[in-house]
Amino acid sequence: MVSGYKKLRLKFSKTGNAKFISHLDLDRTMKTALTRAGIRVEHTHGFNPRPYLVFSLPASVGTESVCEFLDINAVEDTDAGSVAERLNANLPEDIRITDVYTPENEFKKIKDAGYELRIISPDVDPDFCGRVNELFRSPVLVEKRTKKTESGFAEVDIQPYIRSLECTPVRDGEAL
Repeated sequence: MVSGYKKLRLKFSKTGNAKFISHLDLDRTMKTALTRAGIRVEHTHGFNPRPYLVFSLPASVGTESVCEFLDINAVEDTDAGSVAERLNANLPEDIRITDVYTPENEFKKIKDAGYELRIISPDVDPDFCGRVNELFRSPVLVEKRTKKTESGFAEVDIQPYIRSLECTPVRDGEAL
């Protein structure tokens, strides 16, 4: 019987072909890697116990990331120093554990997320960033979402959910 657990936060990257892995497949991949690496973690307490994993945010499909987080409750005697090495040996080559540490806060206390998008398109003209920055400065930024309404769409103002937005031209056909 396991006496206690210690919470570990795994920082990992998902690049290359792994960017096409869905959130549920990533969850399954991490559970399989933990089992193969021999890292004992807390399980759910239901009829069919499964490893209990907490991701910071759902993984976006088709997007590379170098800063994703996963919390696990490992058995008390787990050597945190060897977790990354053991997991990387059992993960696909495009998913890498880059850091393992004891977290100070829970994910529910996270209030913001930062994203850096590189847009490469022939439609990125010299005035593209000016138009994006002007759009953000508008008092209302509306997104149409599919909802159960008579028209099939509902308009939602997403401006309050965006703290800052900056578009910088890098070169012709590319913006950051």
